Amino acid sequence: MTTTKPVELRGHVSNRAWMAMRLAAALSACTGTDDPDSGALNDAAVQGVADARTEPDAGSATIPDAELGRPCLQVTPSGDAGLDFGLVPVDGRLRKRITLTSCGDAPVRVLSVAFATGAPPELGVVEESVPELPAGLPAATPADADPGQTIEVECGPTAAGPLDGWLEIASDDPVSPLARVHVTCEGVEPPCPVPAVAVNTFTVSSLDIVDLDASPSTDAVAYRWAVIEAPAGSTSHPVERLENDPQAPLEGAVNDDLQTPSARFLVDVVGQYTLALFVRSALDIEAPSQRCPAPEAHVHIEATPSDGFQIELSWHTPGDPNETDTVGTDLNLHLVHPEAPAEGWQGGPLDCSFTHPTLDWGAIGDPTDDPSLELNDVDGAGPETVTLLQPEDTDVLDAPYRVGVDYYRDQTAGGESFGPSDATVRIYLAGALAWQNDFPRTLLQRGAFWDVARVFWGAERSVQVVDVVSSP
Repeated sequence: MTTTKPVELRGHVSNRAWMAMRLAAALSACTGTDDPDSGALNDAAVQGVADARTEPDAGSATIPDAELGRPCLQVTPSGDAGLDFGLVPVDGRLRKRITLTSCGDAPVRVLSVAFATGAPPELGVVEESVPELPAGLPAATPADADPGQTIEVECGPTAAGPLDGWLEIASDDPVSPLARVHVTCEGVEPPCPVPAVAVNTFTVSSLDIVDLDASPSTDAVAYRWAVIEAPAGSTSHPVERLENDPQAPLEGAVNDDLQTPSARFLVDVVGQYTLALFVRSALDIEAPSQRCPAPEAHVHIEATPSDGFQIELSWHTPGDPNETDTVGTDLNLHLVHPEAPAEGWQGGPLDCSFTHPTLDWGAIGDPTDDPSLELNDVDGAGPETVTLLQPEDTDVLDAPYRVGVDYYRDQTAGGESFGPSDATVRIYLAGALAWQNDFPRTLLQRGAFWDVARVFWGAERSVQVVDVVSSP
């Protein structure tokens, strides 16, 4: 059945004239320049417009829809000029859009969108940008035109060199049922980022903080520091910011921000450290890597002990699956003054440990002869460190300093025991390692105590090993 529309005045142009202009515009937009009939069609349309302008307005005449238009699909861009991505980095991915719009007086249906056979696999249509097919676009209107449907095309070269293919869009446009878009791009090798550090060698005392600086790196947007060498017992790692607790600076420290070239590193035990810098570009290319074998950027740190004596405790608990989290075992290091009673392992002001981390020994008010618990770890692995810059003369005091370790807590958050823990102690005298246990000493359970050694500081500076473990 043929339907009709009533005549409607649009300015000074009759309904018939307006429809004729619509038809001319549709035919002009949808007929390609390679179509031999396009000139005749456009000439006929133009003549129709001219005739309509010279004929009087029919007033109440009606025109059948079937005679007014047809489906028409316009693709932008299209043809040989097509879509050019330009230079795209190898292993990168770039997307661009094409627009499908209706250019006719009837709805047009998009039937398929795909690259023609022979197109390289590096060129593709982004599936999520394609509507469910077939997809309809409404007829063109003289005002408030429908924006149409955008479809994304991508180029992802896997090697350097040019790429090209034809994207084909099929529709029910009777004049141009297959629109073609020439898609081109060229893969190019992107520049590699280059890691570099501002200072690559540090000589510090243990418990110092080293500021790492990767700002000399080039073409980098991300910076990752990795500890590739560290002395036994160290658990330190680069962080963005340390907390203010001097005895537990890593507790609650802010993780390193990979987008900043700076980081901080706590030198927690004596020995040699090597940190490596890895950088990434905006295209997510890492260096040094197999693809970008840039020169390695390393930071070397040598940490020396104090001039007096320094004691380090570290431990390993096999039953704790993650000794770096906030739940774990707690072993405590003790340094006891020569004047403390024999039973005074936790004897208050003469026992430097977690209960009394700083004490006033020797000359009253003189901090140089006072012990200090510098690091105190409470959730697994350590280290804990006690330093004494100027020990008193044990020959005069007629007794040595005593070193001990107690297994203070072994329970998980759920109340279960982590089980035995293996402890290691190192004692440094006058800047040199004087003793360490060659094999870890196992403390079986909470309450176990390890009487480690006696330290003499006088005419003779030495360590006398005791190495006795008592159970609770």
